[in-house]
Amino acid sequence: MATDMTPRTWPAESRGMADDALEAARFTGRVAGVFRRLLAGLAPHGRLRANLLPGQVLSLDGPGRALVECVEGAVWATCPSDGRDLRIRAGESASFWGPGQVVLAAVNRPARVVLRWR
Repeated sequence: MATDMTPRTWPAESRGMADDALEAARFTGRVAGVFRRLLAGLAPHGRLRANLLPGQVLSLDGPGRALVECVEGAVWATCPSDGRDLRIRAGESASFWGPGQVVLAAVNRPARVVLRWR
């Protein structure tokens, strides 16, 4: 062993493999959090206005939250991922959370809806 490298001159006490793994996991968790926030900002979001005729169907498939607002008429909204079926009348709105599909259909007469998603 070289005379300049004795235990007294080492910069820090030797750490075990478990300590190294713990530090790597903390670093990986921080990096993963940064990437999650970055990807959330890049996720598609927007707004869509649609006119539906009776029997016409509109499907929205997305990774996050969807808000359905009925402006005129009435629509039937189905969300298979959470098992909800809702009738949304003019002036009402409904939120759907989580990834999945939302299917809208006009009820008995033409309907106008505004969809927002994030």
